Amino acid sequence: MSSRDQGKSGFGLASQKAEIEGFAKAAGYRIIRVYSEVGSAVGGSSVEKRPVLRKAIAHAKGKDWSLIISRLDRLSRNADEIETLAMASGIKIISARTDGGSG
Repeated sequence: MSSRDQGKSGFGLASQKAEIEGFAKAAGYRIIRVYSEVGSAVGGSSVEKRPVLRKAIAHAKGKDWSLIISRLDRLSRNADEIETLAMASGIKIISARTDGGSG
């Protein structure tokens, strides 16, 4: 979830959750737990500043599960940071949307 306004309205969060659920169902994944965090992936919002993301990664890693996100830019707007996070996390991170679109 990017902005505080989106977080308050619930619309952005609800649409991201629906997108992930639709993807998971179509791809044959079972969702075990949903993590939500209102914050910003803009401006160097590192994983250290995102306790819910850290918890989700730790949970997935501890169970050897994948982490499904709506889009890669939900992790960060910086491609190098996304790559570093993916490599350092030790888990498979799956983007529900692969078309690169926003919304």
